[in-house]
Amino acid sequence: MKRNPLDQIEFTSKADFIDQLYSPLVLYTILEPKTSVLIALIISGIPSVLDGLYYIIVNRKIDAIAFIVILSILFSVGVVIISSDPKLILVKDSITTLFFATGFWSSLLFEENLLWRFYRQLSGKSNEELDDLWSHELIKSVTRFMCIVWGTGLVCEAFTRIYLIYHIDTVVLGYISLILLFGTLFSLTCWNYWYVGYRSKLYLADPDL
Repeated sequence: MKRNPLDQIEFTSKADFIDQLYSPLVLYTILEPKTSVLIALIISGIPSVLDGLYYIIVNRKIDAIAFIVILSILFSVGVVIISSDPKLILVKDSITTLFFATGFWSSLLFEENLLWRFYRQLSGKSNEELDDLWSHELIKSVTRFMCIVWGTGLVCEAFTRIYLIYHIDTVVLGYISLILLFGTLFSLTCWNYWYVGYRSKLYLADPDL
């Protein structure tokens, strides 16, 4: 029987991606009541900067996750500097999500999509092992579709939050925003488990699919 390449990959076991995606937002939420919005934004980006520098020094490659997080934080800082609108300042919390969603979608235009780049960075496997896995069309197909779904899910979360900012009380928004955030991540993670299992069953039934 042909070996299922999906069995060699744990798409859902790596918490590093989610940690790097939302740890700046959590850090900002803790700091913002105690300091200014601008200072909270700058401090919240420090862990991503340090993590990115460490990865570049050790691996001599750019950390894709840290790069997107830092880019979104710089954009948020720009929004805060040029605007005093409290509603617009709240919108910055969706900027990181939108940057990642755009990254997922646009990466489909390149040889290796963003999800696979994350896996390369976080898996701990050798380049030879990863190149061998990437040679399987099943891996390419699964990660491409995952990028589409994750990008769509993150866009829906971001625009739902933006809509709520302009339609509900900001105090209530603080609670709903967290529920929306973790609900989206939980749903996408559960979908990952289901989808990988579903594609594995199809592959075992007919490897040519």
